[in-house]
Amino acid sequence: MPCEVYVIDGRDLLQMYLGDDEAHLQGRLIAENLFTQTYSRFLDHYRYDARERYERLLARCPLIVQQLSLRDIASFLNVTPKTISQIRRDITFEVNDG
Repeated sequence: MPCEVYVIDGRDLLQMYLGDDEAHLQGRLIAENLFTQTYSRFLDHYRYDARERYERLLARCPLIVQQLSLRDIASFLNVTPKTISQIRRDITFEVNDG
């Protein structure tokens, strides 16, 4: 998917934060958001089983299966590609049966 990535040296970033209150606030908000996302993902690994994590991912990013390989999705969810295939098969058969 197209994106832009900016790279900045840590010393330069610190200088920017020290010299600009608005940049400092934005940096803090970004760091808090990243922490919240990371912590939630960590907790989800223990709160939900593999299928629930996969279903939550699909609810949040419905097009992800067209954008990433099953291997990448499995890695993100910390399961094997075989597990993802089994989950997908189970979901497909439930939809077709019900």
